[in-house]
Amino acid sequence: MKRSKENRRLGPLEEGEIEKQVKFWIKRAQRTAEGTENLDRADRMQLNLQLNSEGLLECRGRIQGQYPIYLPDCHTLTEKIVNEGHLRTLHGGTGATMTQVRERYWVPRQRRLARDRTRDAVDGSELKPLQPHRQASYPLISPKVPKHSKLWESTLPGRSSIESRRNKREKPT
Repeated sequence: MKRSKENRRLGPLEEGEIEKQVKFWIKRAQRTAEGTENLDRADRMQLNLQLNSEGLLECRGRIQGQYPIYLPDCHTLTEKIVNEGHLRTLHGGTGATMTQVRERYWVPRQRRLARDRTRDAVDGSELKPLQPHRQASYPLISPKVPKHSKLWESTLPGRSSIESRRNKREKPT
């Protein structure tokens, strides 16, 4: 809901505002999963999913008071949260990523998501350099340097600045 100009808040985001938006997106992800086959009755019973006071599905387990929030494995939000966990562990691997995410969330088939994320990072496809024939080549000599200057002579192929000096010394004799 968009606020009117008089009611808008200015300045940096507060922690409460961020948490409110995160809960909104989690509810949305959970609602989309309920309409698919991924969250059937058997999964609900096996995970012991129950609504909390905020309307979020939690996985109730044997540990009292610690209930991770359920996230469907097929949603983009879940992929983003797993990716954030991977980055927070400084690319720590599958186990570290899973531990980071499970502190707050429960994702079915999380190992697959974490493994795929760490495998993509190890592959480093986004970090591979361009092929040599595709790399940009820059001219060694700037067009702003006049052709009759000493700098131009020293940068000609096959001539070093030392050779240029020797030639100048030899000419007067």
